[in-house]
Amino acid sequence: MDTASGAPIEIVDVLGGFVRLVQRSATLGGSVPLRAAQACTPLLEGNAIGRELILAQRIELVRSLGGLKIERFVGRDAITLRTRGALPMMGPLGMGTDGLADAFANGPVSLRRKRIELFTGLVARVPAGVRLRVSSTANRRPRSFRVEERFIDHASGYRPVVLSLVIEDEASSIVLDGEIATVIPLPDHFDARYRRLHEAPEVARAHVHFYDKGYFESKERGATRKYRKLVTRHKPAEITGVTEVVEAGPRQVEIAEDRLVVRAGLPLSFRFDGSNVSVDLPRDRLATIETAIRDAWAPVLDGPLREDNVFQGALLYLAKYVTPHPRGEPHFFVKPPALIATPPGWSTLVEGRIGFDHDVLRGVVRTDVFHAVPAVFSIATIGKQLRIADGAPLADLFPAPRSALDRPFVVRTLDALGRLENGADHA
Repeated sequence: MDTASGAPIEIVDVLGGFVRLVQRSATLGGSVPLRAAQACTPLLEGNAIGRELILAQRIELVRSLGGLKIERFVGRDAITLRTRGALPMMGPLGMGTDGLADAFANGPVSLRRKRIELFTGLVARVPAGVRLRVSSTANRRPRSFRVEERFIDHASGYRPVVLSLVIEDEASSIVLDGEIATVIPLPDHFDARYRRLHEAPEVARAHVHFYDKGYFESKERGATRKYRKLVTRHKPAEITGVTEVVEAGPRQVEIAEDRLVVRAGLPLSFRFDGSNVSVDLPRDRLATIETAIRDAWAPVLDGPLREDNVFQGALLYLAKYVTPHPRGEPHFFVKPPALIATPPGWSTLVEGRIGFDHDVLRGVVRTDVFHAVPAVFSIATIGKQLRIADGAPLADLFPAPRSALDRPFVVRTLDALGRLENGADHA
């Protein structure tokens, strides 16, 4: 995994700005609530990570018995001509077209019954050791569709960025405008292993020292900003190593082939009435989880941490499982009983699963110094009872060196690439 060289991700724009690459501001242009902007660093980093794909022309579609139909597409004829002209030029420059000419012969938008295939006009090439994740935008997004996850790796060479937009069953009309997807650079692999809490006392100690009595007393008065101070103070040099899933209770974070997966530890039923969030949990199951958490902590508290004056709120943070946000905010935390410990210089991208009525938000946690990875739910509807099944996936976790997450992008036009390939352009 070569993530240290800093070679940029190369983007070739073959359609002259039909879709642009833009980095969002951490506060989403000032639309993030003040409390979150002041205190929630993981959310802010999640807002700004990677690049947003910005559609220049507004496209309006409706759904009928016959499928999807474009009702309005400003500049459609011009962009169709551009698409037809660009596609034949891509092959000689080594860009894999994979049937693009047939799929998009009538323009960059191809309609299926329940999905839209969109050729962005962008072609990506990533350095060795990197893969580019293409997915839905997050934390502020259109709710009528989601973007099917795709990856572009180094072996792909120049690869056209085609978005597969899956239309939500509840959506009768769809508007494509502005932010439509996100691309995020990640390492092409990482190593991970499980550890029990008593095998990782240093991780347990970091957790209880953060969630000490002073933290909870300050929390009652408002935002503590303790996390922000912690990550500002500790900036370790990046090294390669193993990510550890330190289990402090029942297994709710799984190590999958290319990610970690957070799963619901019990069924959830929740509702936002415009002022308050209510979350219903099976109390017997919650009690069982709490007992398992306390059992996992017992040998650590009686052993390595017996002199640390541990405040019980640090355990309660995990044992409560769910914590609502303040009144008026349609959010609540779900806290799996696992602590994620990445190598120095690494963070974890928390990529929440999304739906029509609710999302789990995107965030970036500095898991080399702070190890809790809560799933933060955002409810998009008022008065509707929503449900999550027992064991359902809540979020995907992608450990990554911060140098990989911050990797630069360079954008060229098709003409500029041709000159570069011919040795005439060295910019």
